[in-house]
Amino acid sequence: EGEASASAAAIAMSSRNAPLLDSGSGSEDKLEVPEQAVFMVFLTSFIDTLAASISTPAMPYYAKYFGIKTSMIGWLYGAWSFSSTVFAPVLSHMSDRIGRKPVLLISLLGAGTANLIQGFA
Repeated sequence: EGEASASAAAIAMSSRNAPLLDSGSGSEDKLEVPEQAVFMVFLTSFIDTLAASISTPAMPYYAKYFGIKTSMIGWLYGAWSFSSTVFAPVLSHMSDRIGRKPVLLISLLGAGTANLIQGFA
C-alpha cells in the first residue's frame, strides 16, 4: 500500500511538472515553446558541434606545419574536454543566479567569436 501511494504521488507530480505540453481545449497537444525557438536551439547545437569537429581532420597537418609532435594534439583535445567539464557547472550556477537567457547569449557570443577566429586562422 505504501509503494502504491508513493507511485501515485510520483505520477501526480510528473503530470503537474510537464511544462512543455499543454493539452488545452483543442484536440492536439500544443507546445508552449515557439517552434522558432526550438529550431534555433537545434541549429545552434548543430553549428557548435560542426565547428568543434570540423578542424579534427586537419589537426595532423597543422601539427606538421607548426613543427610540433602529433601527440600534442591529444593535449589540445584534453584541454578542450577539461574546460568543458569544469565550466559546465560554472555556467549552470551563473544561469541560476542571473538567468538562462543572458548566460546563453554570452556563451553564444563567445562561441561565435571563437568560430570566426578559427575560420580566419
